[in-house]
Amino acid sequence: MRLEVQFVEIAGLEMQFNESVTKIGGGFNIAGYGAKGDKGDTGDTGNDGFSPTVTPSEITGGHRLTITDANGTSTVDVMDGVDGADGTSAGFGTPTVTVDSNTGTPGVTVSASGPDTAKVFSFAFTNLKGAKGATGQTGASGQDGVSPVITSSAITGGHQLSITDASGTTTVDVMDGTDGQDGQDGQDGVSPTITSTAITGGHQLSITDANGTTTVDVMDGTDGTDGEDGTDGVSPTISSSSITGGHRLTIVDANGTSTVDVMDGTNGTNGTNGTNGTSAGFGTPTATVDANTGTPGVTVSASGPDTAKVFAFAFTNLKGAKGDTGAAGAGVPSVTSSDNGKVLRVVNGAWAAVQLPSASGVSF
Repeated sequence: MRLEVQFVEIAGLEMQFNESVTKIGGGFNIAGYGAKGDKGDTGDTGNDGFSPTVTPSEITGGHRLTITDANGTSTVDVMDGVDGADGTSAGFGTPTVTVDSNTGTPGVTVSASGPDTAKVFSFAFTNLKGAKGATGQTGASGQDGVSPVITSSAITGGHQLSITDASGTTTVDVMDGTDGQDGQDGQDGVSPTITSTAITGGHQLSITDANGTTTVDVMDGTDGTDGEDGTDGVSPTISSSSITGGHRLTIVDANGTSTVDVMDGTNGTNGTNGTNGTSAGFGTPTATVDANTGTPGVTVSASGPDTAKVFAFAFTNLKGAKGDTGAAGAGVPSVTSSDNGKVLRVVNGAWAAVQLPSASGVSF
């Protein structure tokens, strides 16, 4: 007898299919080609599922995760990262400004250099000078000019400058810096500075020293008398040079050259390092332009905190020079007071001042 059967080995779960056998037995179940068997019994209920939970809690230097699942509870420590290094505060260097003497369409080029801790802005202005004006009428001769004279004399604790010009004599005291006390931090010494700016009819000297800022107006010499040229006025010049322990002012005027030594105060000790500053920022810049003529110039000043720094530009002498005197008009004769009562009429093809004849004793 030959059967096609399927053997299922219960013990080892080894399966063999479509084997030809002539003998069966030995604990195997034989699935032959008979009718389909009855449905098996329902299996046992499976175990309930388990939803794991994760609970965080703070520990020193980080957090601890507590994980609970079907196998029990386990923990994992997650440590915080270390802080990054402090950033460097932003800062500014002294801005630079240039102005050319050209005319045309005004423009400006701005560039920045240096690190963020000392950023320097450079402003290059072009074509700010106005075009030359039309030729004006010839002015009368001026009076003789007066050359200002500056003399220096020593006073207790400094020097006194005496400035004499057409307006009279003005004195300015430039005091030496004071020394700090022994054993204590001295105040920072102040190196005096002198700057000159053009004003209407002269120049203004701004002298800044340890006592503050003093201004002196040095007026230009007035014009010479009618018909004669006045003598040339002499604009005094003041320059500063470094010497041991201070600065030397060299003053050159019509009387020659004189010098004044202004000594620095003693340096104080270095202070401790400050904390990091806040980020830099800018406010809206401002600009002013005067109505004077001459060599173009610009003064830049900064105000406000570094978080809202505002630059102010003050332009001077951008107006073009006054034009030359225009030529006299053609066809009209010159007249004087002796021509009072006369009228203009054409005589021989040209205008002339003539006296009208009388008629019956009535003058016209």
